[in-house]
Amino acid sequence: MLRSVLISIPLSLAVALSAFIADETLAASPPLAVELVSSGILAPEDVRYEWTDQGLKINGRIAKRLRRSGRIIGHAEIELLDADGRILVRHAAPLQRFMPRRKNPEWASFHATIPNPPAEVVLIRVRHVVET
Repeated sequence: MLRSVLISIPLSLAVALSAFIADETLAASPPLAVELVSSGILAPEDVRYEWTDQGLKINGRIAKRLRRSGRIIGHAEIELLDADGRILVRHAAPLQRFMPRRKNPEWASFHATIPNPPAEVVLIRVRHVVET
């Protein structure tokens, strides 16, 4: 005769176990390649990504390649591509936190969270784009 057994565990242990299972699921996400597309004057750098429970978080900065005066305008364009090079997701991330100052910065940071990215994604491409 089979009998079901109800096991009582403390709530704190249940929360810790669920967090561990979620971390293992996120850690099992495939590693992605990152391609940085540079223009003549500006280039993305220090681009990093992280799988979270909210989606794929991507951050980095757009920096001047040459010492020039003037503002950095535009946005960081983030593209997620599959193995065949098809663009699955395109996202425009605004530039923020201009350093050392907004009027004549050396770099500006960006960040974006892409919820539910397609499972086929193998490459993150980042470039600087100026709106026309």
